[in-house]
Formats: sequence, C-alpha cells, structure tokens
Amino acid sequence: MKKGLWVVAIGAVVGAGYLGGVVLTGQQVDEQFAREVAAAQEHYRGVAIVSSSVKSSTFSSANTLTIEYLDLPESVVSWAGTNTVNLDVNFQHGFLSSQSVMQLSPGSLLDKLKSYQVNTQVTPLVLNSEYRFDPLASAVIMNGVLAIDSFEVTDNEAVYTLGATSGPVSLSSDMYQMDLVTAASQFSSADVSVAIGVMSWSQKATAINGNILQAKSVQDMAASFNVEQIKVDAQGAAVDLDGLSVSVQQKLKEDRVVLAMQYGADSLVVDNAVDSFQLDRPELQLSFDLDYDSVMALVENLQQMQQANAGQIDNPMLLVPLFSEVTQKGVSFSIDKISAIADGEALDAVAKLNMAPFSVEEAMTNRQALMQKVDLNAKLTVPKKFLQAMPGYDSQQLGFFVAMGFLVDAGEYYDFKLAVQDGVVMLNDKKMPGL
Repeated sequence: MKKGLWVVAIGAVVGAGYLGGVVLTGQQVDEQFAREVAAAQEHYRGVAIVSSSVKSSTFSSANTLTIEYLDLPESVVSWAGTNTVNLDVNFQHGFLSSQSVMQLSPGSLLDKLKSYQVNTQVTPLVLNSEYRFDPLASAVIMNGVLAIDSFEVTDNEAVYTLGATSGPVSLSSDMYQMDLVTAASQFSSADVSVAIGVMSWSQKATAINGNILQAKSVQDMAASFNVEQIKVDAQGAAVDLDGLSVSVQQKLKEDRVVLAMQYGADSLVVDNAVDSFQLDRPELQLSFDLDYDSVMALVENLQQMQQANAGQIDNPMLLVPLFSEVTQKGVSFSIDKISAIADGEALDAVAKLNMAPFSVEEAMTNRQALMQKVDLNAKLTVPKKFLQAMPGYDSQQLGFFVAMGFLVDAGEYYDFKLAVQDGVVMLNDKKMPGL
C-alpha cells in the first residue's frame, strides 16, 4: 500500500474514533441531563411542575428546562409577570467532553431582572460547565462556574445593591460541591444604612448509595457561610459585626445522624447614645443526635403531606405522631460551647441533654413521667467584670438571684449549675423542692 493510502487509512480510523467518542459523549450527556431533570422533578414535587425538551444532534443539543411554581404569592407573580422559570441549556459535544451553557430564556422574568441589573450587557445568570465522560467508569462528571450579576433596586428613597455572585460548582455520581462568593452589598435610606462585606458560601455532600441525584439523604454534608463585616447605622445607633461565620455538618454514625452547628464572629460592637459594649470572639456550638431511620421517615411523611395537601402540614394534630416516631428512638442535644470575651474576661457555658425514648403526646400530658426520662447537665461561669461591661448592669438584681440560689457568688465570677436525673432536679448542687 502506498504511503498516501496509509495516511488516509489512519486518518479515517482516527476520525471514526473521534466521531464515535463525540456520539458517545452526546448520548451520555443527554442521559445525564435526563437524570438531572428527574431529580428536579422529585425535589420540586408538590411545589412546582418541572418539564424539559431536548433537540439533539451529533455535535450539539439545545435543551430547555421549565419550572412552573404552583403556589407563588400573587405579589411575586405580579412582579415577575409569570410563575414559571424557563432555562435554555445548550451543549456543544467534543471527544469525551461537552461544553454547556445554561441561562434564563427570553421572557418577562429575564426582562424584569435586566431592569434591575447593573451591567445589562451580560446575562444576569449563567452557568458555564464542562461535562466529561469517563468510559471506564461509565460516568459523567460536571465542573462549572456559576455567575450572577449585581443588581440595584430603588424604592422611593431606599436603594438596595446586591453584589455579584460567582464560583465553581461540581457534580459527580456520588458528590456535589459549590463554593460561591458574593461581592459587597448595601442598603441605604433616610433612616438607616446597612453595609455587608464580601460573603462566601460553600456546601459539599456525599451520597450514601453512590447516586447523589437520587439520594434522599447523604453520608456526609458540610456547609458554611461567612461574612467579612456587617455595619448598621440607624439614627445614632451603630452595630458592627466582624468575621461572622456559620457552619453546619451532618454525619452518619451507624444508625444515628449527628448534626453539628457552629456560630461565631471575631467581634460585635454596639454603640448608641446611652452606652456601648463590645464582645470579642462570641461563639455558639450546638449538636443533635437522632435516630436515622425515624428522621428519614419524618422527612418522607412531611414531603407526602406537602404534596397531597399543603394545609395538612400546618395541622399540629397530624404532626405530633410524626415527631413522636423520632423521639421514641431517643434524642440527644448538646450545647458544646457558649463563649464570649468582654473587658478581657471570658464567659463559658456547656450543657448536655439526653432524652430516653418518649412520645410527644406524653411530653404534653404527663410532665412528671417525662422528667424521669431527662438526663441533663448544664454549667455556666460568668466573670463579674464580664457582666459589668454589659449595658444595663445591675449588681442589686444579681444579688437577688444569688439570695434566691439561682446563682452562686464565687468571688470573681458567678457560677450556675443545673442537673436533672431520675426525675430529681438539682440547682447549684441543691435539690429543688416540688420538681
């Protein structure tokens, strides 16, 4: 065979392989899009009707995603001119990868957002993504960047400015993750001004069964929210909150689900015409320990009630038996930490509550029986200098609490202890009569 024919033959094989990879990628991306739509339909069931359409070719596909909300407030529908969000999702397929662009479809909602948009030359919301197909794992992995433009709203003399938001978003078979940053925002009127510094948002979750789109719960989840600074000025009073942070973590431990929450800041300063005070490093840590199966049953029952009849979920008589399914498996709650520093002195508190299995009906009707199932230990230590730095400090009032036995005067600080076990309540190591 002549050399030229070899080149043609090799080129034909390579071209066929490339085309086959493109076709395979298109098929896999279309299937992935269908899975994402199915997940959205399940997630919005009872809240909105989710539908889609796909126009696919070898090298591209032009898709639409429609979310029609069922019970939006009339004011929202009137503002947007619609109760439906329409999205265009376009793919350009390559060899084992596909580039995707998702943005709002032309319509009244897009027009309304553009009327508030700071830079109307760009789309107000867009998700640019790359879908990569792994033929060995038969899996599609998505990595994208979400971008939401900044908006400014003027209402009479008030002006709201919301900073632009952007950041990476990723999705694989068993995990999703997003890390978004919102630029500084502000609100101002004749009476008050609020300045909000850069905000960051992140969330990551791993599915139990390996399919994050179909998972009703996750093996591990972590979310966090951070704000550089919040400053509020209102008619001579000012609040300055630096380094606000909020985090939530969920983990499964055997047959229990543990939810931990943490709230904190670098400092909080409050000034007004009368007095002022400052708290440094305020922090609150909470945790809950619940039976996993009963929590999942509760979530599923609440979803079914929402889907069947939204009014059912507001009926406490229907909710009580559902929550009893959780409490009858035992509940633990902890205040793992309460702390803050004022005038160089630190407040510190902890609490641990374990509840033996009980029903909500029992808690409502038989307090004494419920007390037999309570195991509580709580401690609080407050330096006197800490309290003296607080607005409205009244030493006489604190002396009254000491005389009544609610607080113990331990010299440089006040002490508080509360314990409950086997129906016996102990306040500062003394049994409380009648409890």
